[in-house]
Amino acid sequence: MNTGTAGCAAAADTAPWFVLLAAGRGTRLAAHTGCAKQFLRYKNRPLYWQSVRTCAATQRFGGLVLVFPPETMEENAAEARELAGKEGLTLPLRFAKGGARRQDSVCNGLQHVPESAAFVCIHDAARPFFSEELVHTMLARLAEGATAVIPGLAVKDTIKQADSEGRVLATPDRAMLRAVQTPQGFDRALLQAAHAALNTPDNTVTDDASLMEAAGHTVWICEGEEANVKITTAADLRALDDSHSQSDRHAAARNEGHAGSTGESRDSAQGAPASPSDAASAAVSADRNALTVPCTGWGYDVHRYGGTRPLVLGGIAIDTTYTIAAHSDGDVLLHALMDALLGMIGKGDIGELFPDSDPAYDGASSVALLNEVMGLVRKAHVQLTHADVTIIAQKPRLKPWKQAIRSNLARLLGLDESHVNVKATTEEGLGFTGELLGIKACATVAGLARQQ
Repeated sequence: MNTGTAGCAAAADTAPWFVLLAAGRGTRLAAHTGCAKQFLRYKNRPLYWQSVRTCAATQRFGGLVLVFPPETMEENAAEARELAGKEGLTLPLRFAKGGARRQDSVCNGLQHVPESAAFVCIHDAARPFFSEELVHTMLARLAEGATAVIPGLAVKDTIKQADSEGRVLATPDRAMLRAVQTPQGFDRALLQAAHAALNTPDNTVTDDASLMEAAGHTVWICEGEEANVKITTAADLRALDDSHSQSDRHAAARNEGHAGSTGESRDSAQGAPASPSDAASAAVSADRNALTVPCTGWGYDVHRYGGTRPLVLGGIAIDTTYTIAAHSDGDVLLHALMDALLGMIGKGDIGELFPDSDPAYDGASSVALLNEVMGLVRKAHVQLTHADVTIIAQKPRLKPWKQAIRSNLARLLGLDESHVNVKATTEEGLGFTGELLGIKACATVAGLARQQ
């Protein structure tokens, strides 16, 4: 188990950075939707913001560079800053103008990455459903000495190489082929050197791994994710429907004609829905046979006052003199929430998963532990849809922090704030909390599980 990896970010001066490419024109999809795909609305946010949330939730990056279309960069940057403020996102954001080609946008984005950063991840905003686990896997491989790590999936279809007239020239062995995805992770200095030497007007590439290969560096493949689909055609808009699990998203998109390669998917068929909302509605109607089962979970946790840990609730530090006695960081709210999530997927409780007898969890970040639990939720093919939490404490009064906690929980869970509720109450001076002996929390979560 990758114990607490998410909470053990590299030192600030060498921490990896994330470059998110959101400067494409997306002409095929824009013809149906009226805007570039990275700006379609998903969970009441621009689509690219889902990648920002996942990047921030990993707690691995020193900062994030957003590459926007040059003609709208200022307004896009202003919206990003506003969203970051609303959600309490503290990850430093920088902004760059996109270039004529994808590789030019990457090159512009790299100029805003500190030279002290050891690694950099490059990601396309059109792939909004990558997971935190994928990031952790790539960064671990880079830390072990790899200079380039990219996710890839085994090709399931027979691939033919053909000429411009359609004559088959060769049939590659598909056992040797991989459909490549982003994000892709690199040694930052080597990637910048490759761009400086090989990013020329007459050398157009489809991803940064190609430049690294051309520069003579070994590129390694790690296992990609079926859910990490690329939004390219009008039919792909069904992936934005919240009722699908991540695996269902991938299946739906592939059934509409994903080619299983690094290139663009086929053009959308005639009669495709004319707007994102119409497309999403059509996707739901088309997939009535994708059965899902509602599921819930409930969690409860208690911690004593008087220990050495500062009070943290929902990942938010509370300014108070009350301290917590705990083996980990003592975030009673996240502990209750994790138990609820584990209950929803039938995986026991946090005492079994993260025992307090294990010194590895001494002072462990509950946010990091929650990231691991969310990984189990995804592996169980469960789509979390709602969370309702209650904090029980006589003191301190928690009203000033409720909104920050709500925003942070939404970010950590990948939910819109409208599907996260935070309550705080007292026990009227009675019992354990009333006597100021400690603090309690309980949580209820709801989701949809794919029927096996």
